[in-house]
Amino acid sequence: MTIIGIEFGLENLRVAYINEGNPKMLVNDLGEINTPAYFQINDSNEIVIGQRAKDTYVLLGSQTVTGIRQMIGSDTLVNLKGKQFRSEWILAQIFKYLKVSSDEVLGEPVTEAVITVPDYFSDSQRIATLKAGEIAGFIVNRIINEPTAAVIAYEIGNMEKEQYILVYKLGAGTFDVSIVEMFAGVVEVKASAGNDHLGGMDFGNAIVAWVEQKYQEENGRSIYSNTEDFEPIIRKAALKDAAEKVKKLLSTQMSARITIPFLGIYNNAPIIVDYEITRNEFENLI
Repeated sequence: MTIIGIEFGLENLRVAYINEGNPKMLVNDLGEINTPAYFQINDSNEIVIGQRAKDTYVLLGSQTVTGIRQMIGSDTLVNLKGKQFRSEWILAQIFKYLKVSSDEVLGEPVTEAVITVPDYFSDSQRIATLKAGEIAGFIVNRIINEPTAAVIAYEIGNMEKEQYILVYKLGAGTFDVSIVEMFAGVVEVKASAGNDHLGGMDFGNAIVAWVEQKYQEENGRSIYSNTEDFEPIIRKAALKDAAEKVKKLLSTQMSARITIPFLGIYNNAPIIVDYEITRNEFENLI
């Protein structure tokens, strides 16, 4: 019987298991380690999860939920296509997708899971996460704080050692720092602090804001001019998608182009985005 571990991130979820004493990542049905935290009900009223939902977010933004981790544990209902859904039910559908993918890769049904959550999660958020796991068909053995999970991974073969460890976590939306004490096989978080508006999403948004400003300076108008209904949301989503690709390129390249051949129409002419940004400019932005 295999127990999987699920990292419940803001932007992505990941799954791993222990294979012959070592942790091994599991891929989803697309062969990817990362599963974007996107839930969507498409035009055919089908549930779409992960990368497929993210790929169509530009067109179906009003039918897509992102950032479910920020909603979990609240009483807020999510409205999609005239129906209301609780956040734990939506999270459960994402967990269920991970479960099916894990079943297929491992060749057997996975019934038990351990789920990591941020150290600052409240009791209601933890209970809702646990409930989502159960709805998805898991026996949730434990909800573990992310800093604790990091220390266990770091000292997996030396858990009896007594020490303090400083854990940094830079995620999609938050930057967290925790002081963790380890003694006699016990891991205890002593203190945590952080910035809940500093992460990869903010770095991407900085590129979007840079493009918006460049366009404004060159054209004397907003890149969202002459839009109505959901078009501003669609344009923003397209810019965010392009910015994410450029952000990743700048990890290995000194410069990259953010190019969108067609963003919309203004005065019967196409809006074209084509700017080059250097790594130095990007670093100054963030």
